[in-house]
Amino acid sequence: MERKTIIENMKHMAEMANIEANREVFGYFLYGSQNYGLADENSDIDMYCITVPSYKEVLFGYNKNATFKIGSNNDNKITTKNLIDFFKELDKGNFSTIELLFTPYVIINEEYIEEWEELRNMRFSFLQGNPNKTMNSILGQAKSYLDDAREKEKKEVSNGKPLANYLRLMDSADKYCNNDYANLYELSAARSTVLRNIKNSSEVFRIGPRELPRELYDCKTTLTSTNINERNKEALIDLFKNLLRR
Repeated sequence: MERKTIIENMKHMAEMANIEANREVFGYFLYGSQNYGLADENSDIDMYCITVPSYKEVLFGYNKNATFKIGSNNDNKITTKNLIDFFKELDKGNFSTIELLFTPYVIINEEYIEEWEELRNMRFSFLQGNPNKTMNSILGQAKSYLDDAREKEKKEVSNGKPLANYLRLMDSADKYCNNDYANLYELSAARSTVLRNIKNSSEVFRIGPRELPRELYDCKTTLTSTNINERNKEALIDLFKNLLRR
């Protein structure tokens, strides 16, 4: 699916959900298979809607994430995430949250274009800010997919989708371990083809006693994260101040 088509579908989903009627929207961000080259024409479109908190929400709390299912089969969905939680997850080095800064499929509220550019320019800094937590985030997700694939194998149910996601995340873990940040969220054309075939297969793949590689758990990063963390925090605080002044 071409980028233009995906963006048009995202805009249509945003109109259907009409989140702006009740919340100030920072932007919409695609996550999932399109970002990794694993999607086909029948793939779902899932995205996050990042919302800007009001003063009332900052002082007295806000509603947790809400999910809006779009379409006749409820296949596509939008999940809201408050900017406060978004910033906290970026600071912690959450791998899935940082992904939103790398996707080319975004729709940003025109009022916040400048802040978005500042935030996106920090994407590599967030990857470097908490190396141990980010690596654990990648491996934790990978293990959950591997466990799912094994459960499906036991039930003799097709397990290609979780297995493909496990292999994708292990590819990212290997790159992260080697400080290859530029290609962290991208798969080579050849690997993308292989994983897409696994994902769409009706087979039951025999996984066996495979475990997450020990060397990835023991990966030693060359980064010193303390100063990076402090710079990230100060930059997020400044951005947050600007956003709330609107």
